[in-house]
Amino acid sequence: MASVLPRDKQTDIVSALAEGVSIRATEYLTGVHRLSLATALGVTDHI
Repeated sequence: MASVLPRDKQTDIVSALAEGVSIRATEYLTGVHRLSLATALGVTDHI
């Protein structure tokens, strides 16, 4: 089974991105690798 980000971490990521924070800055702020961010958002084809 794949590991799943906790709901509060997912909320932090979506909130940051909705505010216009870049992927790399969101990675730094949340401590979640940018490829994991992309996977969570379903956009792995574009990274």
